[in-house]
Amino acid sequence: MIEGAVGLTGSVMVDGDALYARATANDAPAQPIRVPADDDLAFIQCTSGSTGQPKGVMITHGSLAAHCEQGADALGWTSADTSVNWLPLYHDMGLIQGLLCPIYCGASLVLMPPARFLRAPAEWLRYMATYRGTLAAAPNFAYGYAAARVRDDELDGADLSCWRMMFCGAEPIHPATVQRFIDRFARWGLSADALRPGYGMAEASLVITVSRPKGRSGSIPSTARPPPSMRRRSMSTRTAQMRCRSSTAVSR
Repeated sequence: MIEGAVGLTGSVMVDGDALYARATANDAPAQPIRVPADDDLAFIQCTSGSTGQPKGVMITHGSLAAHCEQGADALGWTSADTSVNWLPLYHDMGLIQGLLCPIYCGASLVLMPPARFLRAPAEWLRYMATYRGTLAAAPNFAYGYAAARVRDDELDGADLSCWRMMFCGAEPIHPATVQRFIDRFARWGLSADALRPGYGMAEASLVITVSRPKGRSGSIPSTARPPPSMRRRSMSTRTAQMRCRSSTAVSR
């Protein structure tokens, strides 16, 4: 396959088995383990650009660890959970909620290519059922897309009763859209109380508010609950800006 690909002939590829053998050999050189400091840069992610030009946000290891801890505490995320993620890992929801939070919690994780979801959205639900997924995150459009595109026969034998937390964020949330998804797949055991709407910003690593539904079963909850360890301050200005201060918040 590599030989037949245009432009790849003669390329030097990494042999994973050989690399692992060298790393675990008795004569492999020992390298000291460096634990990053809280203020060390982990990565740079871009803001959405919805209110101006996108800007790079410096996410430190301390902010990232605090964010994962807050998410685990607020949502009861444990090592017993299994996350199924198709979101791209260059997006903050896909990277942090879809990959790093499960790693932080020691939870199981199933990854699928984003393009595969777009071509066959039923596979996302099949993976949830097959791997007994308990958590998954997606933007509003994905729930409407799956509700409209998945056929009944594609879910034969599927059981979605394991899906306990269904995160929704990254774009405006339309209650009617997510309600269609819940109603559409209720016959396969999807809980009416699984939805967790959230709101976030790149400046806060990811999540600023997230909801745990209370009260009437099956109601669509609001997003107005920050994680317990987050401090917030609302300021009335001409532009009605909200500024949040948190152990996860960083400066642009």
